[in-house]
Amino acid sequence: MNASIAHAAVTHQLDSCPFAQGLLVRCMRRLEKEPRNIESNRGRYKECSQTEEQLIQDAALQLAISGSNKHLCGKLLQNAKLPRIAVDKLHELSLPNPMLALMNPTRLEENARLIDQAFYRGPTMPSRRLICAMGATYLAKGLQQMQDDGVPGLVGGPWSPIDSSSAFIPLSSTLDCKTCPRASVMQEFLLWCPNSQHRQTMSIASMPMCLAASQQDNESQTHAGNRDAWMKMDGI
Repeated sequence: MNASIAHAAVTHQLDSCPFAQGLLVRCMRRLEKEPRNIESNRGRYKECSQTEEQLIQDAALQLAISGSNKHLCGKLLQNAKLPRIAVDKLHELSLPNPMLALMNPTRLEENARLIDQAFYRGPTMPSRRLICAMGATYLAKGLQQMQDDGVPGLVGGPWSPIDSSSAFIPLSSTLDCKTCPRASVMQEFLLWCPNSQHRQTMSIASMPMCLAASQQDNESQTHAGNRDAWMKMDGI
């Protein structure tokens, strides 16, 4: 085994796998510390070049990310931070973009296509195999600035099939933001496949809404939620 490792190093076969190189360098540096009874991986190494340090760091980060272990990243002295992904870039990453999807039929259709591809469908499985459920989460009322299809605006207002003007307010709009109502719940529409090996849910649409019923319904204003969301369930 040692001869095979040495042969791979001499013939430059390891150059094609920096991850293996990084692990080997780490092991060699650990062997240097064992005679001194040092068990920690912290501290500088004697005669460790910049290339070797970079190989160790890359191998450690790859190992931690592959194991989805943020704690391990910290132990390996890697400052692992969650990536920040723009909402407008989700479709480019083959991920559904649920933001205000009920206001954008093209986005809703693309979300449905991506979610359908995410769950394996065998030759004998029906096309309508996914389950749709909806639920609401309370929000801290407020407006936030963001872009929707490249258009800057404000989100945080309630949406309904009757009036969707408050859900996204372009910055070029003359609407007074001070008088604009704020959404109190986020209505989420989730899809999943009951036959999938992994119990994963994916959001096809996410809409800010109000707790009270629409005034046009002439119904009680005290019950939690209204029929606005149910009106779109059939379309989804």
